[in-house]
Amino acid sequence: MAAELEPLKAEWLGAEKAEDTGGQTTSLNTTEDLLETVKKLQKEGSLEPQIEDLIHRINELQQAKKRSSEELGEAQALQEAMHQELDSLNEEKVHLEEVLCKKQACAKDTPKSPPMS
Repeated sequence: MAAELEPLKAEWLGAEKAEDTGGQTTSLNTTEDLLETVKKLQKEGSLEPQIEDLIHRINELQQAKKRSSEELGEAQALQEAMHQELDSLNEEKVHLEEVLCKKQACAKDTPKSPPMS
């Protein structure tokens, strides 16, 4: 029985390592791998506690994926807001540069009066 578990243990450890790399595709693959492992364990018949652990782990991964998706949405919204703010600041910069050029041109054209003593 222990010899039969070695490939499953290696597969389980591989799934945990894949999880550490991050990314939605990896988490989907990890979930699929875990489901496949559950099916293999069910065929063994005497590994119910491990199956429950795997089901619990799958649920944890699904919750982590949900949280990651929410965080990604928040980050994208923040990025969009910052991009709009940057556009606004660039427009203001262009406007201020135009005002400066007009004032400099006006100052050049205005004759300097001698100081009053």
